[in-house]
Amino acid sequence: MERNKIEMEVNDILLSLFDIDYSEIKNDAVLADDFGADSLDELEIIMKLEQKFGIIVPDEKMYHSMSKGCSVKDIYDLVEELL
Repeated sequence: MERNKIEMEVNDILLSLFDIDYSEIKNDAVLADDFGADSLDELEIIMKLEQKFGIIVPDEKMYHSMSKGCSVKDIYDLVEELL
């Protein structure tokens, strides 16, 4: 899958979960700091990524990728790596 398609799909997930505007979704936006995400939000993101892309995010990847400093780009990279 092309990177821009991954980004569009991830952006749709983020827009559905957070009260944000599309313009707020930037590569360096940090989920916790910029979108107010907590650990439950991060689990929901993982579940939606797995469902949308047909991937399985291993626990070690989840904890590493969805840390407090997780950025939007980190999510794009994770999905791209697991596809």
